[in-house]
Amino acid sequence: MTSKRAVSLLLLALASTSSGTASYVAVKSELWTPQCELVKELRKAAGITSAKLEAKLKAINNLEKMSMRLLLFGQQTSPLDNQVTALALALAAQKKAAKIQSTVSDSVKTGLLATQYGGELAGGIVSAVHFLKHASDGAHYCLNSNGKNGDGRPAVDTTGCATLTATEVSTETGFNKGDINDDGFVKLTALTTTDGAGQTGTCGVFETASGSGSTTAGIQIGTQNAKVHLAFGAIEGTTNRQPTRPALNKFEGANLAAEETFFGKAHKSLKALTLDTTENALEDPKAMLKQLATEPEAMEPLYTVLSGASPNKKPADFSPQNQQLKSRYFGEAGEKTKKLWDQINAAKTIGAVEEPHRSSNLSEVKTADDLSKAFFSTRQPQ
Repeated sequence: MTSKRAVSLLLLALASTSSGTASYVAVKSELWTPQCELVKELRKAAGITSAKLEAKLKAINNLEKMSMRLLLFGQQTSPLDNQVTALALALAAQKKAAKIQSTVSDSVKTGLLATQYGGELAGGIVSAVHFLKHASDGAHYCLNSNGKNGDGRPAVDTTGCATLTATEVSTETGFNKGDINDDGFVKLTALTTTDGAGQTGTCGVFETASGSGSTTAGIQIGTQNAKVHLAFGAIEGTTNRQPTRPALNKFEGANLAAEETFFGKAHKSLKALTLDTTENALEDPKAMLKQLATEPEAMEPLYTVLSGASPNKKPADFSPQNQQLKSRYFGEAGEKTKKLWDQINAAKTIGAVEEPHRSSNLSEVKTADDLSKAFFSTRQPQ
């Protein structure tokens, strides 16, 4: 009787264990997959920062070279109108380069902060998903691949949660607005109660311990303090068998308080990076001249040059003649800059090469260093 009773109790225990295990839940694919897709975007932050800074530095370099070229041309050309136009645009190019230069320091800080937060969040998500990927005996799994079905482990890397192996920064120049927009992390809507629970009988991570932490193996789940807490809370379980995700798609309205959380600050830094100006570093000199001539900021340098050539007149004295002066020196739509560039191309200079008195075509002097040498060579005392 004792033996039979022992067998019966063992079978009952096994049945109870099997029944309990069947209720254990994996994480639904709709919960973790969008987070891995977000990781792909977060890892672009360093590349976007690099691209923005490179564009700024290239724009500064191109403007400084154009300014030097205009100065070289302006000091040797005639008639007076050509000199005025060239010198005014040279000054406009200098001022624009200085304005862009003044933003570089802030751009560096903006990019570094976004990269810092982006890397932290990406690392948290990848670590959490890899924890769930490996919390398996081989036959069972904690990540679903299709809703509440299928083994999601093989899709972890391709979805975006591969361990980082890059040896260079990303070449991407912007975030996918389907993942990160001005409001938040688009796909990370709230999944509460049983919304994030996947296939049953495959994963015990979100199963609470049946007793106190001092006497029972397992995870304590049941309060805001005793819970599963992964990826800074992007994956949580405060109730037995209920993996959840907070609303991270809009940091406004009902979710405004979340703006001050780690996730809100991360999004704010990434948004700031997106909004940081990407300079259009024009390579075509004709396009650059026309752009300079058609910007409102070009008029102040023109007034400055005209006042220098007009005794007893201040730059502000020319302001009432704004339209007439613009038409005379630049053209209504900057069209006079095309002829100016043709004249610059035909001009000569000295001092740009190793032989200081050798003449060169101004159009052939390409580097800022050679342009600078040519400029100062022409300024030497005779």
